[in-house]
Amino acid sequence: MIIHMAEGATIEQVERVINRITQDYGLRCETIVSSTTVIGVKGVASIVDEGRILELPGVDRVIRITEKYKDASRTFHPEDTIVWIDGRVPVGGPHLTFFGGPCAIESEQQALESARIARAAGVDVLRAFVDKSRTSPYDYRGLDIKKGLEIVAAMKAETGLPTVSELIDLRHLDLFLEYGIDVIQIGARSAQYSPSSKNSRRSISPSSSNTASATT
Repeated sequence: MIIHMAEGATIEQVERVINRITQDYGLRCETIVSSTTVIGVKGVASIVDEGRILELPGVDRVIRITEKYKDASRTFHPEDTIVWIDGRVPVGGPHLTFFGGPCAIESEQQALESARIARAAGVDVLRAFVDKSRTSPYDYRGLDIKKGLEIVAAMKAETGLPTVSELIDLRHLDLFLEYGIDVIQIGARSAQYSPSSKNSRRSISPSSSNTASATT
């Protein structure tokens, strides 16, 4: 739902609308200010009685929208979203950010050599996967998870670059956080399992999902 305030609406009138939405319906609001003020309502906006909003002073019109992905929708924030990794590497907007490194860590020597090559090539974020989802259960998946994460920490210390690693098993999330993985990647198959996405919110690290037909 989008609430357009009339031209010249006061701050007090805008706050009154937001208070009604948040207090009466328990929904979140995001305000966009340009020539007029637009209030975006996030959540199950179908529960909102339009009449109770339109009756408030300063409201011009109310528009219901059907987009599910409001946090990602340009309707709610037309500006680019930029995520900062480790407080120094931007992803999004006009920035072109390169991720590179070993697909699967096999040994410390292999991982460190790959990290040095990646840094020399201009990579911004080191790809360092400690656990690989394979088609066959007989294929190599990786080292012991703690050993792999120790090597990732060594790669970061060697190059000074932030790291990204894919989380396949939710039981390893705390270890990923303990060893300071900067970006936790959720693979296409894991992204369809909602607990993976929900639990990744416990992390202060950015989380990324692979693109697939079922996750777009």
